[in-house]
Amino acid sequence: MNLQPFRIVQPLSRVLHRTMHQLLCEPQQTLPPAVTDALITYSLYEQVPHAELLKTLLNALKRAQHGDAVLSSDDLFLPLKAVRRALAGVQQFPLTTAELKTLKRDVEVGVVRDIMRLSTDDLSSADVGLLWGCATQCSQWDCVEELLRHFPLSRTLSLQSASEYRDLLIGVCTPQFVSQAHPRSADGEDGGAAAPAEKDNAAPTVRHAEAFIQRILGVETVWQRCREALEASSLPLLGGGGSLADSAALEERDMHAIACVMCAATLEMQCDMPADSALAFPFSAAEWAQYVGGGDGSATGSSGTQCVRPSTIGGLSLPVWYRRMVALHQRCVPDFVRASFAAAVADDLRRLYQRIDTESLETFFLSFLPLVIAAAPRMDCRTALRGYHNDVMSKLFCTTPSASSATSGGGDRAAATGRRGKWAVNDASVLAAPASGTAAASFALSADMVMRVMLAEVCIQEKGKPLPEAHVPAMESMLRTVVGHLRRHLRSESRSRVVPQYSVTAAEPPASLWKAWNSHRTSLLAIVLSEVQERMSGSAGQGSASTVMNLAGQGLQLLRPLISMEVIDERGTARMVTNLLSSGRGAALEIGGAAYEAELQSFALKHVQDGFARTDVAAIVQTMEKHLGHGCNNGGAGGDAKVLCALEGLKAAELTLPLRSWS
Repeated sequence: MNLQPFRIVQPLSRVLHRTMHQLLCEPQQTLPPAVTDALITYSLYEQVPHAELLKTLLNALKRAQHGDAVLSSDDLFLPLKAVRRALAGVQQFPLTTAELKTLKRDVEVGVVRDIMRLSTDDLSSADVGLLWGCATQCSQWDCVEELLRHFPLSRTLSLQSASEYRDLLIGVCTPQFVSQAHPRSADGEDGGAAAPAEKDNAAPTVRHAEAFIQRILGVETVWQRCREALEASSLPLLGGGGSLADSAALEERDMHAIACVMCAATLEMQCDMPADSALAFPFSAAEWAQYVGGGDGSATGSSGTQCVRPSTIGGLSLPVWYRRMVALHQRCVPDFVRASFAAAVADDLRRLYQRIDTESLETFFLSFLPLVIAAAPRMDCRTALRGYHNDVMSKLFCTTPSASSATSGGGDRAAATGRRGKWAVNDASVLAAPASGTAAASFALSADMVMRVMLAEVCIQEKGKPLPEAHVPAMESMLRTVVGHLRRHLRSESRSRVVPQYSVTAAEPPASLWKAWNSHRTSLLAIVLSEVQERMSGSAGQGSASTVMNLAGQGLQLLRPLISMEVIDERGTARMVTNLLSSGRGAALEIGGAAYEAELQSFALKHVQDGFARTDVAAIVQTMEKHLGHGCNNGGAGGDAKVLCALEGLKAAELTLPLRSWS
């Protein structure tokens, strides 16, 4: 909800609740598939009666349990193919009260009881796979046991194909990389940005991965199946050469390989398997090179055969990518395994920068990553993440990777290009040189992708330190692209009316702007500019650094009409205001000063029930407390008193907002 304009949050919340309540109250045998997606959306809304809807859903499930047994999984109240997402949605509901916690558990039990109406005769392989998916998604172990008692799932393990077994293993292992404090993820493998639970709410006492692997699957059996699948899937790739390898066969082998890595990491992190155990990772360097390839360029196994190295670690979202990268960097995973995957991990990150939406990238870097690391310090792989990001920058801009790149473990990834501190076109199809010192760069990269790469750059590089020297020219080129894009759209209406180019007032940006720019993007650019100014201030008079600072100044001037209180009142969102008062505070102060910041704080307090999440308010409060702690005044005693009043109000309001597993 924090991405919706303030003025429509409350109406949207009311419409969604009425619609969901009506759908669940209607007498029907099966819920439409769209309701599952709507349930996930509802769970993330702040100002809706969550407990009321859970009660309605629970009553609907109880009615369904009195129905007849069904022969098809599509005839369940919640069709089996929708159950995992439905459970994920329920698990994302708030935990604010004991009633909500109880209702969430009861709904999960109700979903499992509904599933048990499905006949155990003639289950298809697809049904078995979906049932295993439900079992791995359940947050209550007694629900898992109930499913395993009712359906002959354990007896199907030996009958599963290699890919079916692999998918089950990945489903077992993936959630465990979210938090050791709370061993279940709310988003499963779908790639949602659910973050770790608070330790106080970590009710489950059974570690699911440990129970699945040791009680049900068996460690030795898991490794035997993994080895057989990896060996078989590598055969079509031996000696064929990377360019001739079938892409489907390559991806199949890659997924079997990453399943081995995730299993090893889970055994270490969740099952307390010693890193030096024979069962920690039962592949030698020669075997791995034969099946997966090596990281030294030879990719040659003990028999002299060559195998194509991985092209992907899978996953369609940054959270999934990060979990798998974390698995690669556990102690039990040998260096030769990391080296074999190094190029694939960086390539996947580049593809994600290209394909995901900007808001998802922002959520990952500003919310998911800090919360995950805070809850599970062993998941703090920022150094490795920085190395892979630097590889992406090197490929896009032909920069020399910084020293930190070598720490991510990828053999030839840290080789110097001999052009440190310079920027050159790596591929004419990707980039073109800037047209002039003041014009926007002619980029094959879209302004959206440039925004994502810039945001990643300022979030990933070490806090309090300048940007890597080799990245400064790349930042200059990216700033030219975004500043030029914004300037063109800000001037478009002015030119059409034949008026001075700087006639746009703070209250009236051109209407055409909003077709190519949204208000949320304004706050993301503010974050980038704030970080750039802070990091480059010490070298502002040096070459490209001076140009970068100049471009940052131009960007701040362009933002001036876009963060006026009139625009925020009309088009602003909770996340936009949160960014301006936290990560983008430097830009907000540069443009409007302390008076503007105080006005924005009061605005946040006034609209705290219009889309702000508890984490949003917490970020604002933390920044305000840090600012006050440094002894900065806000226009004298009167200004300080106003800020203190807003701070106390926001602290109180924070406690009224829904408490979630990631807040």
